[in-house]
Amino acid sequence: MGTIFYIQAAMILRAKTHLPFCAFSYVIFSAALLSFGCSLLPLNSGRTAMPAIGAFSKAELSLRMAAEARADELAPMDLQRAKEKLEQARKAMAAGRNIEARRLAEAADVEAELAEARADAEIARLAADQLRLRGDALRQEMEGAARRGTAKETPKGP
Repeated sequence: MGTIFYIQAAMILRAKTHLPFCAFSYVIFSAALLSFGCSLLPLNSGRTAMPAIGAFSKAELSLRMAAEARADELAPMDLQRAKEKLEQARKAMAAGRNIEARRLAEAADVEAELAEARADAEIARLAADQLRLRGDALRQEMEGAARRGTAKETPKGP
């Protein structure tokens, strides 16, 4: 019976030592949530939400990547829409409408990615057209050489 008592006493002591750890974990978890912009308070028409810094950064990065992919030449309408939405997002952020600013920044990011994808597709199409033209020219050269009888026969292998 003494052994059981000591085991139970150890369990009680162990349970009491976890209480400060749980409280400490709760404080750390709450601080982490607040640092990431999470809040347990209800939002007041979009004015108390945290600024959409991450969405702005991602949209600006997507705009730069689209510009590097020659979207200003190959998909100018999509790139212009992305720039306009990012500018609207900046205005909404300045007016304190953070939820709308985040939404517009995310839409600008999507538009910029679309512009980049269309530019990449156009570059691929142009490359395919060039390859097709080179293949046609080579085919015509070979047919002309065959008509003239100057086509060289390929050597037979061993």
